[in-house]
Amino acid sequence: MSTSERALEQAAMSEMTAIDAVFRPQRVAVLGASADTTKFGHHLVRNLKAFEFPGEVYPISRSSDEICGYRTFPSLRDVPDAPDLVLISIPVQHVASGIADAVSVSAKAAVVFTAGFQEVGEEGRRLQRDVVRQADGRIRLIGPNCLGIRNFHLPMNASPMPHAVLAPGPIAFISQSGAFGNAAIAALRNLRIGLSKLASIGNMADLTHAHLFRYFAEDPETSVITAFVEGVPDVPFFLDTVAEVSRVKPIVILKGGRSASGQRAALSHTGSLAGDGRVWECLLREAGATFAASSEELFDVAAALARAGRRLPSGNRAAIFSLAGGPGVVAADHCEERGIVLPSLEQQLQSLRPIVPPFAALGNPVEVTGQTKREHFATCAQAIVAQPEVDAMVGIAIGLDFPEFAQSIVAARDVKPVVTCVVAPNSETIFADSDVPNYPSVDRAVRALRHLMDRGAALASTPLPPAGAVPPRRLRPGVHSEAESKAYLAAYGLPVTREEVVDRPEAAVAAAERIGYPVALKVSSAAIAHKSDAGGVLLGLHDAAAVLAAARTIAARFPGAVLLVQEIVTGGIELIVGAQRARATGPVVMLGIGGIFAEVLDDVVFCRAPASRDAARAALARLRAQRLLDGYRGMPAIDRDAVAAVAARLSEVMAANPSIVEVDLNPVIAASGRTVIVDALIRVDPTPDEETDA
Repeated sequence: MSTSERALEQAAMSEMTAIDAVFRPQRVAVLGASADTTKFGHHLVRNLKAFEFPGEVYPISRSSDEICGYRTFPSLRDVPDAPDLVLISIPVQHVASGIADAVSVSAKAAVVFTAGFQEVGEEGRRLQRDVVRQADGRIRLIGPNCLGIRNFHLPMNASPMPHAVLAPGPIAFISQSGAFGNAAIAALRNLRIGLSKLASIGNMADLTHAHLFRYFAEDPETSVITAFVEGVPDVPFFLDTVAEVSRVKPIVILKGGRSASGQRAALSHTGSLAGDGRVWECLLREAGATFAASSEELFDVAAALARAGRRLPSGNRAAIFSLAGGPGVVAADHCEERGIVLPSLEQQLQSLRPIVPPFAALGNPVEVTGQTKREHFATCAQAIVAQPEVDAMVGIAIGLDFPEFAQSIVAARDVKPVVTCVVAPNSETIFADSDVPNYPSVDRAVRALRHLMDRGAALASTPLPPAGAVPPRRLRPGVHSEAESKAYLAAYGLPVTREEVVDRPEAAVAAAERIGYPVALKVSSAAIAHKSDAGGVLLGLHDAAAVLAAARTIAARFPGAVLLVQEIVTGGIELIVGAQRARATGPVVMLGIGGIFAEVLDDVVFCRAPASRDAARAALARLRAQRLLDGYRGMPAIDRDAVAAVAARLSEVMAANPSIVEVDLNPVIAASGRTVIVDALIRVDPTPDEETDA
């Protein structure tokens, strides 16, 4: 092992030791403890006591001799033994000195509850920098502006939340929002499953989601990691960590700030289609996380994954086993919406006909009705999961509290993965005790099953190969014309149309003769992003006279502008391939259905840049318009490998050139024999080597 590798390993070990001190301290000091029951510092001491923290508690107070039965100390330097963890709830201007005191007594970690830092403006940012400077890596920080830490197994409640009671369980939850901790506890209590750890991390001045993901990957009390994410301070580290940890344990993420109001005004189609929420969903899925669109989905999926463990579906085919017709039909609708196949089982299940009522349906949904004798439920369930074309089962009973039905589901779960929608108290208890995911509505049950299927497919897949790399090539700042942009991209080997830039109508004719008819004529100006809308594109010019007339028309419309004579590319599908760079997401590449209707059709996906060809090809397969790509109404299928090659190379260009903030290739015409960039636009940051929010 090299010296640098040994140093990195030691740093990682130190980090894990510090985070272990956050969740498993033996000694906790409370800086800002108070005997006043209305004060935050009192709540922290009270909850450590009330939730029976098994270690030593050192309240730091000069005004009281004891708080909640604990002896107090006038300062951190006066405690009998070095605290592992310091909880800090003091005025914002004193936090940095409090951290300095914690460092002086060799505390390993601190949780800073105090608000008033970067979230309030420049002065707060200065104060936060002072706190980090005092810590200097010698003590690791959670917060500031957070609501604390809980370890449900220890137990430890190092937070001000007194009524948030929940049994210990297998799910860890990390949140930038303190209030979401209460939401998590309420949701999981209703789902009859518990938390292992809860961390409110606030401003993330030091430790972030990614650090805690790595810790929980090795935590034996955690089987599923969940997170509410708003901002990400280090996007590459975050995504690399998700990709690494998600191969070990599932990570379920709810990303805040995904609405259209967060999207920036954009020059190009790529920018207007690349809202942060859409990009983050693609980046998280690509990295291996399970993406949740709501807090309900976040905790529903976490519960399903925790209870399923390694019992995951091997495919996307399911059977519905129901005691009533209506809910089974609704479940079938939700399955179709989510791409879950329901194979017909009518012939395969004929052996059940003698033990079910004559009006029972065996096709799938399998609706045996509540009139089937209860002792036969197990036979029915086993017959269903024994079918090779069934990868999982959905059990449904609304209001029929038959323990025999519940037990038949539990037994079936040992053969194939199962989720249920059973609304009946005794049955719900059986499922909770047996770790069967159960939900109060069929849509939630089917949604959970889809996520289990996706997780199974992800674990079965081979990790994608690393992306390639290209050398940087400088570009002047600003927006580049189509011709300039395509010349730059062609130097990287990207396929572009045959074309020439001319400054006179007569020169346009000569260029057309060299290129070959038919041609298109365009205005070539960096100031005109959407040339068709401005009347700057004339197509289908088949001879010299047509070219000359068209050139004079465009010259009249755009006095002084140069002209672009371009070959006409026929056939194929118009796609859009683009790229953008922003602080919130890092560099990404986009693929979708393009042309003038790109924003109307709104069918695009994103990859992290740089992306391998395999990653780009996988992204292409996530577009909704697969029938169009595969050849619709006699049209040839596109060459997916060629399109993926364009996207991958563009992503390498973005990675190699940090000054490029946006690239728009629209359209890229993709046919079975040729994929070519027909139009292009590149925007370069006027401050090279810096990412931008613009």
